[in-house]
Amino acid sequence: MTQAQMMLGLCYAELGRNQQAVSILAPAFRHPPDRQMGRLIGLDLQRAYAGQQQYDKAIAVADELLKRYPDDPEILFQSSRLHADRAYELMTQLMQAAPSSVWLHYATAEVHASLQRYDLAIVEYRNVLEMEPRMPGIHFRLGRAILQASKDTNAVEAALHEFELELAIAPENSDAEYEIGEICRQRGQFEPALVHFSNAIRDHPSFVQARIGLASTLISRGRPREALGHLLEAVRIEPQNEVAHFRLASVYKTLGDTPNHQKEMAFFQKLHSSGDS
Repeated sequence: MTQAQMMLGLCYAELGRNQQAVSILAPAFRHPPDRQMGRLIGLDLQRAYAGQQQYDKAIAVADELLKRYPDDPEILFQSSRLHADRAYELMTQLMQAAPSSVWLHYATAEVHASLQRYDLAIVEYRNVLEMEPRMPGIHFRLGRAILQASKDTNAVEAALHEFELELAIAPENSDAEYEIGEICRQRGQFEPALVHFSNAIRDHPSFVQARIGLASTLISRGRPREALGHLLEAVRIEPQNEVAHFRLASVYKTLGDTPNHQKEMAFFQKLHSSGDS
């Protein structure tokens, strides 16, 4: 394909002549002449597909752009806007098709939670449970919303109850196991904390926060050598996790391993300072 044809396709896209733009830009995007032109073609092709309401194809182009240019700010923005616009349209369609359905209450709860309007999210999650008492995941989300709204004793107890109800419905829910483990750990109830953190890791071996929670509990119980393996696995999975490196440094210090203690502390401080900058 000639440079002139590709430029024509870009012009069609800018003018909103989406069908003509797609006919030129789609094959050009598969084999762009260079990196910069491929970026321009991809962005306009994504817009052209979205303009034709061919959202599956627009999203496929957006995903490919993210693979090719993972740190490009405009591509990140346009991809997030595409997904947000599509989500809004689907939500509108849901409201029109089933205004009193359990799924609308669920979706509304998620929106409120994402906007940190936890009191409203709690109401909607409870509406979901009134309609579908055994829907997996809802007791967990309700518990999280309660905890995020307040950390007082009554709220923690209410959240704990919701996490326990979640496990009664979905025993494999590692997030609920983790939350119960963390509540127990903060209360100094180390034995049940160990059980729940271990369950979370059993069901989800790459659950870094659960490994850190388990290691922290083992440290509190005077078992740093057992904690070591979990922290090493945590930093292997998430090399940039500050908490895991800090805990690992403290374990090495307790075990008398000065070189590794110094190495981990230096790495933690590097991560911490880069996060502050």
